[in-house]
Amino acid sequence: MSIIRQGKLSEILLTIVFLTFTLYYLRRALKGRSQEYRHLPGLDAISDGVDRAVETGRPVLMSMGAYAYLSGLFAAMTISAVNIMRYTYRLCIRKGATPLFVLPHNPEVAPLIDGIYREAAVAEGKPETYKRENVFFFGNDETAYRSGFLNLLGANPPATVVLVGAITGTGDAIALWTTRSVNSLLVGGQARTTHQGETPAWDYCMYLSDVYAGGAILSGDQVMMSSLISADVITLFAVALLGIGLILVLMGLPFVQWTKM
Repeated sequence: MSIIRQGKLSEILLTIVFLTFTLYYLRRALKGRSQEYRHLPGLDAISDGVDRAVETGRPVLMSMGAYAYLSGLFAAMTISAVNIMRYTYRLCIRKGATPLFVLPHNPEVAPLIDGIYREAAVAEGKPETYKRENVFFFGNDETAYRSGFLNLLGANPPATVVLVGAITGTGDAIALWTTRSVNSLLVGGQARTTHQGETPAWDYCMYLSDVYAGGAILSGDQVMMSSLISADVITLFAVALLGIGLILVLMGLPFVQWTKM
């Protein structure tokens, strides 16, 4: 009875419901059952962008954003972006496009990106295509990152830019809009709701959770996919509960008081 007196019963019930959804889809994944996510046009656009690079003889420029950290708020975005970068690298090597990569101003991801580049070249049976000079680091300062990115756009205009992950307003926004002046196809997106002002700049935008979905889809990891699917189901459940609550309130029933049980 102490739980009821503290007003925590509704929270406990919701927690149980959410855990049930999560464990159900996780169990399906661990049993090897295939789970599908909706089609993301942005992933198809990456392949089209690589084809565009081959046809024009211009490179494919990639970045995971100025704040691509492996810890804290940006870690999940960075991990998803890593899967997308690996996919893009492999397509470039397979089809004969030149990949260029701008490292974030945080150098801790440099060995990871270098390893992905090497791995992609070996996996495609073309280890000789790995070129360390195609990976750029402009310094551990956001201003240096932005200036270097802009200089690279001007000196070697890419056919396609894949910019997805921990994107910032001060580090990446100017580069985003600059792609319009060099006629680049821009594919990417970011997961922060507070930094969506540059969304119109993308030709193909992966919006909010689409960034996580894109990384999970390209990874082929069913466990990772299960977490996204359960999150979507939980979101739909919460929206439905909110709608039902609104109807009950309009009917004069004490729905708000019920939620405080």
